Amino acid sequence: MDGSRVQSLNKTLQVPQLHTAENLVLVSFRLWAHAHASDNMQPVPDWQLGFRAAGLPPCTEGLFDQLLHGIFSGSRHILQIQHLGCVGISPDELTFLQVASLHQNQQPTQAEFLLHQWLMPTVARVCSAMVLGLCQRLESRGYYLPLRPEAEPALSPVQRQAEIHSLTTTVH
Repeated sequence: MDGSRVQSLNKTLQVPQLHTAENLVLVSFRLWAHAHASDNMQPVPDWQLGFRAAGLPPCTEGLFDQLLHGIFSGSRHILQIQHLGCVGISPDELTFLQVASLHQNQQPTQAEFLLHQWLMPTVARVCSAMVLGLCQRLESRGYYLPLRPEAEPALSPVQRQAEIHSLTTTVH
């Protein structure tokens, strides 16, 4: 975690409020990140066990692994990931949950917008397809991520205007 870029945890949404699918995704995200942290000296539970217990197809593990490699290598900043027992949700963890939720709820334009704010452009395009694949696998087993508008990150007026413009522009 980059000390110069520590952001406050989301105050409106905490881990105890998450649904099963959100918990599965968040815990897997945290476990994967801690298992791949270069300064981690403690053994970390296998992040793949949750996917197996949830009955997700085995290919989901490889997809998730590639997706997170893309996210962590293509992020515009050093990602903030909380410890496993932390009830707070970091802005980066929340962004990941939101992108997945938007894809699963047929809002790909908004998901792409968040990814492009968070990741480098090429990585965002590749990761978008992988998030969609992850969401389809979750949905095939009955795991749904709800839309949570109360947890949306605050956008600056410039970002809000860019979002409105990108959603209303017509192509001739």
